[in-house]
Amino acid sequence: VRSSAASDVYKRQFLDSDIADTDISEKEAEEIALDKVPGATTDDLRMKLERDDGRLIYEGDIRYDGMEYEFEINAENGKIISWESESEWDD
Repeated sequence: VRSSAASDVYKRQFLDSDIADTDISEKEAEEIALDKVPGATTDDLRMKLERDDGRLIYEGDIRYDGMEYEFEINAENGKIISWESESEWDD
């Protein structure tokens, strides 16, 4: 069992090597997502880099103007893999 500090170092190294493998920067992925929601800004956006089925993706959501948008963007080519939207008022 790894200690918490060792686990944090492992996670940082894993993430650093993943970031080096991406062709699309986090900033570019933000722009791709925000372009789909006119008026939204980075303050409305939450996003993280993840590995899913062996590929790197940016996964996130945008909450803006009573709507929630969830998305996945391919970190290698910038294509939107999935995009869903719903009213924040829906249960």
